[in-house]
Amino acid sequence: MQRMILKLAVAAAGATLALALQGCAQSPTLQGADSARLAASGPATPASIERLFEAARIAKISETIQQQAAQVANTMFAQVGVPESDRAAFEAYQQRVQQLVALEFNWSNLKGPMADIYTRHYSEAEIQGMIAYYESPVGRSVLDKTPVVARDSFAVAQDLMRSAMPKLQALAREFSSEMAAKRAAAGAGR
Repeated sequence: MQRMILKLAVAAAGATLALALQGCAQSPTLQGADSARLAASGPATPASIERLFEAARIAKISETIQQQAAQVANTMFAQVGVPESDRAAFEAYQQRVQQLVALEFNWSNLKGPMADIYTRHYSEAEIQGMIAYYESPVGRSVLDKTPVVARDSFAVAQDLMRSAMPKLQALAREFSSEMAAKRAAAGAGR
């Protein structure tokens, strides 16, 4: 159960970060543009991608999302129902998990691979369009609101997970029972 909750919390954090990073690529200034013309501008340069990441405040967004994911994980861990006698050990374990996630899923580790992805999929013209968007008043407003939108999104995801958890547990029990019955039938048939 604890492993499942940890996996869900890490997956939620990763998915939210991926959505935030994908948001960088959603520049209204590029909508309706001729994609062939944009692609013909050549590959994006590392300097342009770095400028985009700065303009889009990706490092700060990544940090905020990681903090929010930790809060979601704390809430999920609290719902596990650890006996009071194990509380101190469990809290120490939870702290170690959060430290590991913070160490492994930080912007320093994500930046290089994300830059490679942007280089593969976006031309220089597309990156320049995104930079122009994020440096515009609308783009800055979107960035200013992103932490609150991410927080509210986490809350919705957490509510959905809380609602789905009993159903997921029931499915896991059902599958386990089916597999046990199948193994028993296979053993009886020998």
